[in-house]
Amino acid sequence: MSKTTKKIITDIADGKWSRAHSAESLLNKAITHESEGLNDAEAETLKTIRKATLQVMDEFEKFDVVYCNMITREADVSERVKAHASFLKDKCGQIVDALARIEKLAGHDFELKLQRLERFSVAVETLSKLNQSGKLGGLAKALSEL
Repeated sequence: MSKTTKKIITDIADGKWSRAHSAESLLNKAITHESEGLNDAEAETLKTIRKATLQVMDEFEKFDVVYCNMITREADVSERVKAHASFLKDKCGQIVDALARIEKLAGHDFELKLQRLERFSVAVETLSKLNQSGKLGGLAKALSEL
């Protein structure tokens, strides 16, 4: 193989060829240059190599398109994740601030006050039921005699 052909094939393999000078035209140059003085079997082998190389190049181009699409999608997903993470971080901060305001208003013994309120609610409900059944008067009289 001549130095020119090796250079062309190396450039193709290294991706140094431009889209204006397609791989096919560079390979045709290499084959034309190399096929001079070859017998039919050698020329056919060279054509087979050219065909296989072109198929490989096509597959690499397809892969390149898919890879570029994947990179684009990854960037889009990354941006959306950043936006959602920022949104969630803001909402968490708002929740923490709201809880701090509630604690400030209610005081540090908020849970104790809440428990007392729940017990008071149950007691009022029980007294209401006793009053409806007519038993509250008797209970009040019994308590006053103590």
